[in-house]
Amino acid sequence: MVSQLLSHPRSPLDTTNIRNVRFFQPNDTFLFETIFLPLTDTTILNFATSSGEEKQYRPYAKVFFRFGGSMQQLTMYESLKFRNHPLFGDKLFLPFWDDTNGGTTYGGGRYLDVRKSDLDSGNFCLDFNKAYNPWCAYGDGFSCPVPPIENRLTFEVRAGEQDFV
Repeated sequence: MVSQLLSHPRSPLDTTNIRNVRFFQPNDTFLFETIFLPLTDTTILNFATSSGEEKQYRPYAKVFFRFGGSMQQLTMYESLKFRNHPLFGDKLFLPFWDDTNGGTTYGGGRYLDVRKSDLDSGNFCLDFNKAYNPWCAYGDGFSCPVPPIENRLTFEVRAGEQDFV
């Protein structure tokens, strides 16, 4: 993820401020076996973004996992803009909030990328160690989708990328 940020022409990071990107220590506590349910509803959702514009997504699947003795669920989304893109067409978007946001992690939520082909295999593991910040965490001028309220977790996900300093 960090190497992609450095190589992208619009990247808000450079070789000077890259040292301010921090991660929690890898933690198997935040790696979950899941059950997922493909969604057949083709309703298009307009996600609010940090810039005030909207981005369109379609709910693709619900993912269920157990944490702290309770069943949790999150919704994964398919971007309409990138749905048929040769490089990004296999990617699903999983934005989420948790109780670390605004403290040890970026206040606007974090993201996970999921490959459709990983879901198709039937053995999908949800790995919060791969959670990353939207570009809005690093600078102004970006339009980052705000995670929907249905993807609000009521516990701390102390895994993945921390807040940018």
